[in-house]
Amino acid sequence: MKSKLILFGFLLIIFHKSFSQTKDSLAIKNQKQIQDLKERLSKLDKENSAEALIEKLEKLVLKQQDSIAKLNYLLSKKSNYSEVQLDYARNCNCDLIFYDINQPKINYSESEEVANIIVKLKSNSKIKIVGHADKTGIEARNQKLSEQRAKMLLEYLVLQKLISKENISIEWFGSSKPINGLSEDKQYLNRRVEVYFE
Repeated sequence: MKSKLILFGFLLIIFHKSFSQTKDSLAIKNQKQIQDLKERLSKLDKENSAEALIEKLEKLVLKQQDSIAKLNYLLSKKSNYSEVQLDYARNCNCDLIFYDINQPKINYSESEEVANIIVKLKSNSKIKIVGHADKTGIEARNQKLSEQRAKMLLEYLVLQKLISKENISIEWFGSSKPINGLSEDKQYLNRRVEVYFE
């Protein structure tokens, strides 16, 4: 009987010690979790603090001001449209962009024609881009060139976040749809992209 009591007491001591260790382990784990939660909440508070939000807003304003300044510079440049270009633009009710021979793109950021299009764009605008080429070279090449002109303008506008891709449709016609009434020395005007606001 005495030996059973001793054994029972020994087991009770072991159980108590084990329970204490488990309790301490859980307490430490809970403390770590609480500390981690506090750190996360503190970080969240800092990210959403008035100072942080003001800083983000200031960056957005500076970016917008930079874009506006650049746009004003482009718009201040004297238009180099010829009367033929202006007449055609009025008749087709579209904006025109003109290209050098065999060139699929232009320097969009410095183009007055592109700047004029950007001014008209709104968040919900829908446009159609139509690529053309002059009759220089073989038609297969002209088809490819007019396609590249339309697609590269689309990519530029989307990349600059000026309009969503879903709001742009494109077509291309090679040299099959020239501007009517152009003399031989004005055929370069057929190297163009037309932009229609729908």
